[in-house]
Amino acid sequence: MLAVAVDASGRPVKALLDASDLLPASTALRNLSVLAPTPSARPVPVELLYNPGLRTMDFLVPGLIGLIMAYVGMIASALGIVRGALEQLMVAPPTPPTR
Repeated sequence: MLAVAVDASGRPVKALLDASDLLPASTALRNLSVLAPTPSARPVPVELLYNPGLRTMDFLVPGLIGLIMAYVGMIASALGIVRGALEQLMVAPPTPPTR
């Protein structure tokens, strides 16, 4: 998401860029850095919001830790169920009971 602040004459003063998603933010930042109203004009200053350093690791690592913890819990539960079923199979008689 991009918002542009303009002055009274309609010239852009500052661009506000939502940097919570890294790839679109870096693409927009690259494109905004080369845009200027005229070749002699200076580029519009860009302020990055929500992730000013464009660092993905600050958000990616906690999410991965949560996923790994969920998977470990799921696998531990599944192994407990399978282990119980295998124990039942091991103690079951190999032949059907006679009547």
